[in-house]
Amino acid sequence: MAKLLKNNEEIKDKSGIYSIRNTENKRLYVGRAKNIHRRWQSHIRELENDKHRNTELQGDFNKYGTDAFQFDVLEFTDNINYMELVHIEFSKMWESEPLYNVPSAKDEITYSLATWAKSNDYTFEIDGTDADCLSAKGNPLRWNIIIQDAWNDKKIYVSLISPKARENEEYLTENKRIRSEFMKRHSNYKQISMDYFYEDCFSVEDVVSFIIEQIKNWFN
Repeated sequence: MAKLLKNNEEIKDKSGIYSIRNTENKRLYVGRAKNIHRRWQSHIRELENDKHRNTELQGDFNKYGTDAFQFDVLEFTDNINYMELVHIEFSKMWESEPLYNVPSAKDEITYSLATWAKSNDYTFEIDGTDADCLSAKGNPLRWNIIIQDAWNDKKIYVSLISPKARENEEYLTENKRIRSEFMKRHSNYKQISMDYFYEDCFSVEDVVSFIIEQIKNWFN
């Protein structure tokens, strides 16, 4: 695997979607990078120093050794924007099985909404920000996905509230206030906020269906 890294000149300065394949158990780690070669170097360093953030990939690397792992470029994406890169990474993850990656409910919902937006010719931005919506410290607040209807300049801002965010009630309250004031300044924008992690109450499919229905009503 390290030998491939040093000799494979064609991936230098290329962006795209890549995989790390365990040839012993066929399990995959799928990732994206604006510079595949540089990201690959980072993976090598982390794995060889027993510090990779994916503990299951690290465990198998320790068990099977370097020669059991193969690096592949699934798709070069030099001529597309970052949002397309994220979407393609998600699609490759959902096409592949078994995975070292563990997509969260947030990932599933975001990917499903991005796929729906793309199929309906809407513009979308994953982990999007707006220059007119800043935190008290002056940092841009992020939405999980922003979907825009270019025909009428309407936008939907989707916020999926995580367990971590709920732990800091003061932070969550302040962010809600800022987002609410932001929406008041823009009558053609709409916010949808969901506690996506309430799996006992809402399935991923239910949340996606609810949000899509809200988007359709707003855009129409």
